[in-house]
Amino acid sequence: MLRLSLCLGVAVMSAGSALPPRENIEWANFWFENTNDQKLPRVLLLGDSITWQYRPLVAERLKGIANVDALATSKAISDPAFLKEVAYATADYPHAVIHLNNGLHGWQVTPEEYEAGLRALLAQLRAACPESRLVWASSTPVASKAEGVKLDEGANAVIVARNAIAQRVAEELGLPVNDLYAVVLGELEQLTARKGDLHYNERGKTLQAEAVVQVIKEQLAP
Repeated sequence: MLRLSLCLGVAVMSAGSALPPRENIEWANFWFENTNDQKLPRVLLLGDSITWQYRPLVAERLKGIANVDALATSKAISDPAFLKEVAYATADYPHAVIHLNNGLHGWQVTPEEYEAGLRALLAQLRAACPESRLVWASSTPVASKAEGVKLDEGANAVIVARNAIAQRVAEELGLPVNDLYAVVLGELEQLTARKGDLHYNERGKTLQAEAVVQVIKEQLAP
């Protein structure tokens, strides 16, 4: 079983290695649903453990409407291995909609590297999946572990900056943005699994799933 939890581990690189800096543990989970069904449209959720947690709720709400595949990974957006994972996730099945996010991993990645990685990802998807409708999802907030403090000032500033970059690139390319950051920000302290956790309780996951389902239905509409 591959590890599912989102990790804020320290990035490391072996001496003399050509690999990019990575977390101490890297993981990826693939999910292909109802693989023999060729009647319903298929959608793909690309993201991390946040995505992995709301995927079943999205699938439940889209039952009979679309099959919901997923790639959840710890890879940073600038890691070449991430594009390889995306290539595998999109290789066999056509996806009417691809709902994608990457931002809560790779804390060592600079804003310039993040934008370059995002543009490479979108270029790959457009080339490999020309019929797919792409939807970018903003990264969710980083809550503070300190009592009486809502947001982790340093880490959340990185997320805000990445979301701004993604918003600008998405607007440039004409892609819709699903603002999951805004969906959970107002009640963040009541929606996280525990104080300072990146993950969400059932209500938090449900709110995100409902926002994802809404935008997917909009994209599936004729």
